[in-house]
Amino acid sequence: MSTPQPDFLQPVRAPHPLARVACAAALLVLSVAAMEAWQAHAALAQAQARVQAQASQRGPAQPRPAPPADTPEKRAVRQALAQLQRPWSQVVAAVENVQVPGVAWLALDIGEKGALRLEGDAPDAASALAAAAALRVDPLWREVLVARIDAAPAGGWRFALVATPVEGAW
Repeated sequence: MSTPQPDFLQPVRAPHPLARVACAAALLVLSVAAMEAWQAHAALAQAQARVQAQASQRGPAQPRPAPPADTPEKRAVRQALAQLQRPWSQVVAAVENVQVPGVAWLALDIGEKGALRLEGDAPDAASALAAAAALRVDPLWREVLVARIDAAPAGGWRFALVATPVEGAW
């Protein structure tokens, strides 16, 4: 008796003759790759064993020498180089652009964090405030504050301004 074949199933066809050849080629490639991986693993194990043997022959590792101490002279040189990297020409140009009658600049200093400190003499407190307002107009500064206004011993007013640079200016 034969097995019934329902009419709604597709007839089963035999695989293409080259399918067996392709399958055999794929198995050959996989077997060669597996063999090479096994050989690479064995070579890695031998290399690690050689490194361990050489390390045990050398003895314990020598401690690294301590880095040279940070002396005050080296620190002073680093600070001086950092000061030289500042955009002094832009700072001086910004200060020179402040044209307020009677204002005389006495000191200019840029702190470690980049804040500019200006000290000056003015005939009156309004001139000192006008100098601060004139410096605020420059796009180099994010903020300009009057830090101090004092009466000068010889008459007039002595004042100090602190200007914070725009982010990324230096």
